[in-house]
Order: sequence, then structure tokens, then C-alpha cells
Amino acid sequence: MWNSELIGQSFNQDDASLILSLPLWSFNSTDRLFWHYEKLGGYSVRSGYRLGCSLLQEAGSSGSNSSGLWWKFFWLLKIHVKVKHLLWRACHNWIPTNANLARRGINISYLCPLCFTGIESTMHALWGCPSLKKIRSSCCLLSGMRFTDNLPFLDFLVECKDRLSVTEFEVSCIVFWRVWCCRNESVHQVFSLHYDDIVQWASSFISDYRQANFIGGGCNRVDRVRLDRWIPPSSGLFKINTDAAIDGHNGKVGIGIIIRDAAGEVLASSALPISAGFSAHPNS
Repeated sequence: MWNSELIGQSFNQDDASLILSLPLWSFNSTDRLFWHYEKLGGYSVRSGYRLGCSLLQEAGSSGSNSSGLWWKFFWLLKIHVKVKHLLWRACHNWIPTNANLARRGINISYLCPLCFTGIESTMHALWGCPSLKKIRSSCCLLSGMRFTDNLPFLDFLVECKDRLSVTEFEVSCIVFWRVWCCRNESVHQVFSLHYDDIVQWASSFISDYRQANFIGGGCNRVDRVRLDRWIPPSSGLFKINTDAAIDGHNGKVGIGIIIRDAAGEVLASSALPISAGFSAHPNS
């Protein structure tokens, strides 16, 4: 069982509730570390050396190398970095599907936890699962794409890139990422999510992301944000700055104060939590 008292002391109320809702492994066994570059899960100098060489080779790929060109194109996509990270792991077959976990020595079924009819490979989880049939039929961008559950996801993604425009491919990447997120929520939080509007959601997501991060001509909006700077007082005077933050769950307010001189040196500071039923704004 979870140590609810320790979790309650270590995390905020929302996070603690989520942690306590996670099912625990029923067998009393000790966790083990696995090095997934070896079949048996143990680290070896040989596998470490080979990994280092492969990473150096990938980083030093010339422009004429097709793999290097592909990854250069991929990392320059104008989509959220968390989407790229998930798909990069999927391309290397490193996402925690049941098949991958079982191969690493975890005592778990290879079968998909949603359809229970196929092995949960990376390709199955992100696109091939029967539970994704509505998405496949509604996603006209990827209609007619042939695949099998044992197809390497990297090959599938490269074929998508070859068939689609850059913008269409970026939307498709968002779809794959969203599928994975919805899948995890369905499996671990034990409720069913609707996939029907996922393509429209992906289009809105990428549009909102671009509006928030890019301006015409490729300038980043962050460059145009005015930065508030602390202005020192005149010589011989002191400046007092205060701020407040509210903890809505517990009905508490934290108040902070700092006193500095004209050189910016801190002369005194203090922070005080108090119980109050008002917002942080009038205290700031």
C-alpha cells in the first residue's frame, strides 16, 4: 500500500491524490535496473562503447546522409518540443509499451490493455490499435497508409513525411502524440476518452502554439516582451519590496518583504505564512 501520510507531506493535494490513485504491483519484489541496449538488461562496456559510437556518428552525419537529413528536418519542425521528444523515443522504440516493458524483463502481458487482441508494439499503440479506428477513418491526411503492428514506427513516420506537406506532417505528429497521451489516461486513470475530435484538436493545438511562440517573419514573441527591472533608490535611501502568494486549497497567504539600499545590497528580508480568506492581489 502507498504510504499516504508520507505522500501527503511530500506533495501538494492534487499530486498526492493522483499518486494514491495509481495501482501498485501486487507482488512483493524489488525494483531492478535494466540497460536496454543488452538483451539480458545488464550493462557492458561493449554496449556502452557501441552506443557512444552510434551517437557520435548520428551527431556527425553529413548533409548527404539520408538519416542525418531526416533528423535535421525532424528537429526543425515548428511543434512543441515535448511532441518531438515523444516521437523521437517512439522512432527508437523506447516508449513504455507492454511489448517493450516485457522485453526488458517486466512481468507484464505483451497484449494491448485496450483491445486485448494484439501485441502492444509502438506502431500498435500509436496507430494500429482497433480502438483508434475512428481516428484513422477521420484523419484524411493519413488515409490509405499501409501498416502492420510490427512495422518500425520510424519507417511509418518517414513515409508520412514523404506523402504530406510540412504543415500536414506537423499536424500528424501532434495526432500521434495526443493518441499516446489519451492512451495513457485511458489505461492508468481507468476512464474512456473520446478520440473523435482528435484531428481537429491537433490542428487547434498547433495553431495556438504558433500564435503563442511565433510572429510574422519568424521572430519569437519572447523578444518583444518588456522585462520589468528593479530600480534602485537614490543614494542614502532604502527601498522596500513586498509580494504575496495565496494557497487556495489551505486558505493561507504567504507574504514576503525585502529591504535593499542604493547598491542593491539586501539589508533585511522576511517571509511569513498567515491564515486568511482574502486573495493575494490586495497584499501585493
